[in-house]
Amino acid sequence: MSSYFIIVQSFGIIRFDIRIWCRMIEAEGITTQIESALATAAYKSSVDVTKLSLNTFLIAYQGQLAKLGIPEAEWEKYLDTAEAMYDRLRGDRPGGVVGQLEAPLVIGGSNFVAPAVLTGTLWSPTTRVSDA
Repeated sequence: MSSYFIIVQSFGIIRFDIRIWCRMIEAEGITTQIESALATAAYKSSVDVTKLSLNTFLIAYQGQLAKLGIPEAEWEKYLDTAEAMYDRLRGDRPGGVVGQLEAPLVIGGSNFVAPAVLTGTLWSPTTRVSDA
């Protein structure tokens, strides 16, 4: 089985990939104690905002945008604000975040956080290779 899901964590959009394998043990002798083996793997990665359409960004980021408290009647202001955030995260405006990482992110290992426990952000210093 393999699956993935995407969530907004702080100001970043992240993806969790999950893989699960199961194998029935057929060897004689060991089957008296073990009938099957199960392995799991999970990976946390950053979503490349430059590959998202504005519509997809709005769907993913709607929780963050709702916190701004812009009334529904002011939909133009809402869309302008959303588009400004979208452009900034894509690196299309001054101060954008694209290409500003100091080092690659650590995936897995001791810094891995399970999907049910969403603490910190992708940009916290503890997730940088240079600190590992």
